[in-house]
Amino acid sequence: MVVSYYVEVAVNDVLWHSRIMPAYQPWESLPPRFRFSDPERQITAWRGDRVGKLATGMSCRLGEHDPVDVIRNAALLGDEELYKLIDRHTSTSMGSPLISVTTNLHIAQAFAARVGSTIYEVTIPGHRIVRDPYNTGTPNLRNDTEIFVVGEIRPYEITAVKTNNDDSNASELLVYRDGCSYLLDSLSVHKSIPVPNAPNPVGVWERNNTAT
Repeated sequence: MVVSYYVEVAVNDVLWHSRIMPAYQPWESLPPRFRFSDPERQITAWRGDRVGKLATGMSCRLGEHDPVDVIRNAALLGDEELYKLIDRHTSTSMGSPLISVTTNLHIAQAFAARVGSTIYEVTIPGHRIVRDPYNTGTPNLRNDTEIFVVGEIRPYEITAVKTNNDDSNASELLVYRDGCSYLLDSLSVHKSIPVPNAPNPVGVWERNNTAT
């Protein structure tokens, strides 16, 4: 009976720790500069992509490899290997375990300029995001302008979608000041573009009721 009691206590202790201290990978393997300090912090960002992603979500272009393992293995080799991985991703996302998102809505619009594209708002827990301390893809902009989701963005993590992106008057590259609108140059994303607090007043956004 005594042995049985202690076995039950040990099992319950493991279960309790697994509930309050879940394994955060690849967050736990990342150097502090490449991760948010709070793994459960919910990070809101935007991504320009093809329409229809609300139903399917978004996936990286890695193929058969496990994206978490790829990031973890790079982290074990040090900062330089992580930098190389991010540098390759910002050059071409083919074969990458990462998905780019941005905290700057104007940049998201620049990547949603093609017909049939739109902007998605996503909310992702910090333990599934890799930061770029070198600002590799967005030099001269503020830190975390581009951050990277590992592996996939699930449909319920898409918290909103812009429904009228084909309307040029609703472009997020329009900056509104004093009742007038000014068009930002979509190619000059390396300038100090302010991070907007909300979508522009002409853009129509639909909230995802299934998002958690």
